[in-house]
Amino acid sequence: MKRTILFVLNIFLLLVLVSSCKSKQSIVQEVGETPVISKSKEEIRYNEMLASYGLWDTFVAQGNVSLGGLSSSFELRMKHNEAVQISLRPFLGIEVARAIITTDSAFLYDKVNKHYMATSLSSLSTLLPIMPTIGNIQSIILGRPFVLGKEDITAQDYNRFKIENAQQNWIMIPQKQPGVASYLFAFDNLLLTETAGWQEGGKMQVSCTYQDHTDVAQHILPSVIKATLQSNDASYTAHITYYSASFDTPTTVTQLPSSGYKKTSFSELFKSLLK
Repeated sequence: MKRTILFVLNIFLLLVLVSSCKSKQSIVQEVGETPVISKSKEEIRYNEMLASYGLWDTFVAQGNVSLGGLSSSFELRMKHNEAVQISLRPFLGIEVARAIITTDSAFLYDKVNKHYMATSLSSLSTLLPIMPTIGNIQSIILGRPFVLGKEDITAQDYNRFKIENAQQNWIMIPQKQPGVASYLFAFDNLLLTETAGWQEGGKMQVSCTYQDHTDVAQHILPSVIKATLQSNDASYTAHITYYSASFDTPTTVTQLPSSGYKKTSFSELFKSLLK
């Protein structure tokens, strides 16, 4: 069972960690005395891409996640820009662990050993080169582009990016990069196929590749996600498959009562699982 909970912890960490040109000149035409600004092909492609993904309020999915030799079914619940809840159910649908991420906190419940961890996201900043927002984490899970530190991108954010080759295969690179890392997004037509980031000096590389995109109530969603974290010391790869998914259905994100659980710190929980 320790291996199962360690698996939960690794998936939890991977999700948080992974949350980290052509000319764009427009053509100006004169119509009488009023200048009309035509959008460049890059801006048109950018707006078409945003429109294809659609707006959302809630997301609920069931699927399977595997890391190394371990595999588990899961349930995922998300409230837009508010919270993420991941419930692992490896045996007959019985929940053995629950992870919750909110705008400022993270919780991890080991229901088998009755331990729980609660910490602020700011306290995890010492472990991460970049601290993503809850919106950034949700965009990674849904296979959507984002700007670090900003909850959603809109048509007005076009100038925040530079776009390389607005043909079938193109790349979108945020103009402003974190001081210690860089990241970009790769597309096939309107579909995001990869989010990639790397720490300066090659200390850490993360990527998410997205496959088998489907239309779920006019929202593009990848059915298969491969999340990889590589560092100088280790490499982890998680495979996530959505079996069912729905947007904008009523859902809740629920913290478990702490009574009956022994509170532990993140570092203590991690050390105990490695013994």
